[in-house]
Amino acid sequence: MKKTLTKIALGLLCLALVFTSCNPPSYSKAMEDVKTPVNLTNYEPLDIKPIQADSNEIVSAVNSSEYIRGFDASALYALERNGAIFYDSDNSEKDMLTILKNHGVNWIRLRVWNNPYSQAAGTAGNTGFCDIKKAKEISVRAKALGMKVLIDFHYSDTWADPVKQNLPAAWDKYANDADALADAVYDFTKRSLTILKEAGATPDMVQIGNEIDSGMFLKKSDGTTVAFNKSDLPIFLAKASAAVKDVDSNIKVMIHTTSRNSGNNAKDVLDLLDSSIYDVIGLSYYPFYDHGNLETLSEIIKGIKTALPEKDVVIAETSFAWTVDWVQGKNDDTNNILYYTGEASLATAKDSLVPYSSEDTLSSSLEIVEYENNKCVAATVDNQAEVIRAIMEVSANAGAKGIFYWGGELVSTTTIPSSWENQALFDLDGKVLPSIDVFGLRVNLKQEKIMPVTIILEGFEEEVASVTVVNGSEVTLSEDKTQATLTVSSNDANFSEWIEILAVVKDAAGNEIEYTGDTWIVFKESGAEITLTKKEEVITFPYTKEVTFTGGYDLFLDESAFEGLNITSLTVQASNFNYSGNWWACIGYDGEWKADLSWDDSINGYSITITDASEIQKYLTGLYVSGEANGKATVTVSYTTE
Repeated sequence: MKKTLTKIALGLLCLALVFTSCNPPSYSKAMEDVKTPVNLTNYEPLDIKPIQADSNEIVSAVNSSEYIRGFDASALYALERNGAIFYDSDNSEKDMLTILKNHGVNWIRLRVWNNPYSQAAGTAGNTGFCDIKKAKEISVRAKALGMKVLIDFHYSDTWADPVKQNLPAAWDKYANDADALADAVYDFTKRSLTILKEAGATPDMVQIGNEIDSGMFLKKSDGTTVAFNKSDLPIFLAKASAAVKDVDSNIKVMIHTTSRNSGNNAKDVLDLLDSSIYDVIGLSYYPFYDHGNLETLSEIIKGIKTALPEKDVVIAETSFAWTVDWVQGKNDDTNNILYYTGEASLATAKDSLVPYSSEDTLSSSLEIVEYENNKCVAATVDNQAEVIRAIMEVSANAGAKGIFYWGGELVSTTTIPSSWENQALFDLDGKVLPSIDVFGLRVNLKQEKIMPVTIILEGFEEEVASVTVVNGSEVTLSEDKTQATLTVSSNDANFSEWIEILAVVKDAAGNEIEYTGDTWIVFKESGAEITLTKKEEVITFPYTKEVTFTGGYDLFLDESAFEGLNITSLTVQASNFNYSGNWWACIGYDGEWKADLSWDDSINGYSITITDASEIQKYLTGLYVSGEANGKATVTVSYTTE
C-alpha cells in the first residue's frame, strides 16, 4: 500500500515525462463514434447540498459568471501525449477541458516554468513539461471553449513553493544583481505573455510567483544560497507586474502565498508590497497540511478584505482525496502524497474540517474512519465533494471570489506515474468523478433556524444564581433553579449539525461552579436538552480558593469538610487582594461576623489563628468569610491536630 511522501516528491515522481507524440489528441464529435470501455465504473450522482450564503450580495456574487470555478490543468498537455484518456459521466471519451466545462468549470490555471529542459529542472521537467509553448496550446483550447485562463509563473525551471524558490539556470548569473534579475523577470514575463497574445489566448489573470511566503530566488538553480530574501520581493514583483500590464492593462495580477501561520505569511508579503502592483491575492489552502481550519481560513480572508477592500481574494490551490487506492499495472510505484497519516494526512484533515469537543463527538456531514488509532476524514467521493463545497462556502462568505482545484488532472499513465492520483477529479481509469459537480453548485441564502434548548441542572440545589451561555440567547432560570431555558440559532453552515452549548454557571458571589456533562447536541428545530451535573469538590487541606466577596457572609466550608478531624488550631488567611477601597476580611459562623482577620506581613495579607477548643467547634459547623463587596482575595484554611 502506498505511504505518504512530501509534496516535493510530486515533482520527482509524479511527472517524469516521455513524450510519445508531437500532435495534439483528437476527440470524436459524435458520441456514438466512440467505443466505451466496458470496465468503467458507473457512479450515482451525489446529493451535494447547496452553498449557503450569508447575504443576498454573496448569493449574487457566487451565482454570477464572474465567480471563479477554477481547475489547474497544467499537466494536461503531457498526460494526453502519454496515453491519458478522459471520460465524461456518461462514459463517453472527451477532451478533458470539455468535460470540465460541462460540469461548471469556467477558469483554467496553467503553470509556466522558465526552461523545464534545463538540468536544474531534473526529472520533473527534462522533457519540456510546463513551458510557455505547452501553456499556449492549452490556453488556445480553453479560450475556444469560452473559459478564462490564469497563467502561473513560477520563475524557476521547476517547482517553486514555500520551501523551494530556486533561480532558473539561465538567471544564475544574476545571483548578486537584483536590478539585472528584475529586468530578466520583466523580459521573460513580457515575452511569454506576448506569445499567448499573438496566439489569440491573452490570459485573463497572471500570477507572478508561486507560494512566495519565504520570498523568491532564494537559491541558485543548483540549490546553493544567494543573497536575496523576502525583503527583495518588491523589486522583482514590481517589474513582473509592469510586464503584465504592458502586454495588456486589462490582465489582472495575482500575488500568491499559502494560508500557513494563521495568514501571517500572506500578511508579511503583502505588507512589503505597493498594493498598486497587484489586483488579486491568491491563497493555497490544503486542509491536510498545516494550513489551519475553516474558521482560520475565513478570518484570514476577512482580514485581507478589511486591510485591502479593493482587492479580490481567491483560493488559488486546494484539493482533497476521493480514495487511498492507486493505479496498478501502469508502472506506478510512486507513493501518494495524501494518506491517513504523515506530513499530508487525513487525520490532520479531521482536525481542520470537523468541529468537535471530544473524540467521540464528530459531525455526521463527513464520513470518519479510524486508522492506527487516528480518526481521519475518509477518502471518499462524497467527502471530496463536501470538503470542496465547504471551502467554497466558507471562503465566499468571507469575501473570496472563487477557487482553483489543484491536481485534478493528475491521473497515472504508464509513462507518468502520479502521487496525486487519489486527489484527482477523475478516477483511476480517467472517468470524471461525480464530485466534480461541486463546481456547478449554485447558492442559497442561509435561512436562520431557531432551536429551543433546556439545560437540566443536577446537584446544584439553591447554589445557582445565574446561567449564561456564550453562543445563545438570554437564559431564563426556573424558580426552583433546577433548569434553565434558552434558544440557539443555526444558519446551516458547514458541518453545523452539532451545536455546543457553552454554559457558565455561577453562585451568588459570582464564582463559577464547575460541572460535568456533554455540552454538544444535534441541532433539531423541535428542541433539545442537555444535563449539567455539579462537580463534587474534594476538600484537602490546606484548602485554598479564590473568593469574590459580596459584602455579606458567604459559606466557605461546611461542616462536612471537617468531619472526623480532631483540630487543635484553625488558621484562616486572606491574601492577593483586589479591592476598590480598603482591605479587610473577617470570618464567622451561623452566617454572622465573629472575628476580624489581622494584618500578617508574612503573607502580605490578613490572617487569624484560633486555638480555643470551644470557639474552634463553632467555626467547624460552617466557616463563613466576608470582605468588601466585589473585592477579591485568595483564602486559605489550614489546621493542626493533636
